[in-house]
Amino acid sequence: MRYLKMTLPALILIAVLVIALVIYPDMAKSYQERESAAAQQSEAKSTETEAQSNTEVSAAAESQSEVSTEAESQPVEEAGAADEQSEAGSQDSSAAGGSEEASAAAESVLTNTAPDFEIKDAYGMNGKLSNHFGKPIVVNFWATWCPFCVQELPLFDKYAREYSGDIDFMIVDLADGYRETIEMAKKYVADYGYSFPVYFDTTGGSMYAYGITGIPVTLFIDSDGNLMTQHVGAIDEDTLLRNIQALGDNLQQ
Repeated sequence: MRYLKMTLPALILIAVLVIALVIYPDMAKSYQERESAAAQQSEAKSTETEAQSNTEVSAAAESQSEVSTEAESQPVEEAGAADEQSEAGSQDSSAAGGSEEASAAAESVLTNTAPDFEIKDAYGMNGKLSNHFGKPIVVNFWATWCPFCVQELPLFDKYAREYSGDIDFMIVDLADGYRETIEMAKKYVADYGYSFPVYFDTTGGSMYAYGITGIPVTLFIDSDGNLMTQHVGAIDEDTLLRNIQALGDNLQQ
């Protein structure tokens, strides 16, 4: 009996060891399989994430390339516009110098109806250029800040007096409301005692209609409303008188 009591725990321990040896390999194998499956799943997920990331990076790079291409083309257009403005400015500056060659080049004989535009008179009444059709018209665009404009105003005042009743002289101030205002122009005309009728373009419509990029500019329009000559830049007395007389055979100095 004592022997049995001593050997029984040993037998139980041996039995447990045997069972453990039988079961453990299966448990270890199952654990390894689970670990391997988890590793494969993790690797697959990592590969998918990396592929998605590469796709997004590629799309972003393509988008950036398009933006860069657009950005590169934009300055070309702006540079071209700047060149045109620079060239226009050079032409205006040359014409404003009063050189005879510039004056001759600036005059272009046209035979189309003069583009219309809106104006205000000295009393604030609205009107249009076309309201004056039916009589020859001399239109001069000016502003008080333009030295060449104010320099030629005495000539327009002189011939507006001389041809009063035969030709309408419209001295149009480009009053943008900032650099030039109606009050500024009225005061200037009053201070110098000019008698010609002064009008105001407050919308810039005339500049758009005639492609004006610099002043002074003078238009010569016949009694049928046809624009005969558009002179860009300062005008001398001989050129002014010649174009006035060309508006009608019956007009004499």
